[in-house]
Amino acid sequence: MAIIVGIDNGISGGIVTLDPPQPAEDPEEWVDLPKDHRIRAEIDWYDYGGVFDYVCKGSTLIGVRVGDTQAKKARCLRKDLPKPAEDPEEWVEITDPEHVLRRLVDHYFSTELNEWTTVFESHGKKWRESNVKDLRVRCRRKDLPAPPKPRRTITVPKWLVIPYSGSPFVTEQSHQPVWYKEVHRVGETTYEIEGE
Repeated sequence: MAIIVGIDNGISGGIVTLDPPQPAEDPEEWVDLPKDHRIRAEIDWYDYGGVFDYVCKGSTLIGVRVGDTQAKKARCLRKDLPKPAEDPEEWVEITDPEHVLRRLVDHYFSTELNEWTTVFESHGKKWRESNVKDLRVRCRRKDLPAPPKPRRTITVPKWLVIPYSGSPFVTEQSHQPVWYKEVHRVGETTYEIEGE
């Protein structure tokens, strides 16, 4: 059903038709599941002869496709619908300038050819250092590099230690050494390590 609205702007009259606003999908609404859906425990409801009932943990229906059941009908709440799986063959753009280009895996968009081209000559180079640094790079979702492990830095003070006897030495430790003739802080060393 359309709503007709008259507009008079003083210059020319007009009529605009507007569709009524659509209600938002209710997450608590029941939704029929497709025939290839595998039944889940404690989420899906199965049609037991015209009456839907909860699929409990010990049920023999768990993991069975809806289309392979006797009633061929199951449902769940909209909020519990399974999320579509990501296609491993889908092309995804790589945005990390530190990414090391891989031969026959990564592709770049050639503005010269106006098409995607397989990385070959830039293999092993970081994207920002290669001849494709200003272009777009992509690969298949299944070939995306693993995200880098988190790193943190630790700074350790460096001390010049002069013992009561023997030769002076330099040590790195978090606290000032004790029980020596003299101790002088002479700098520090910063390390980058994996972890948070």
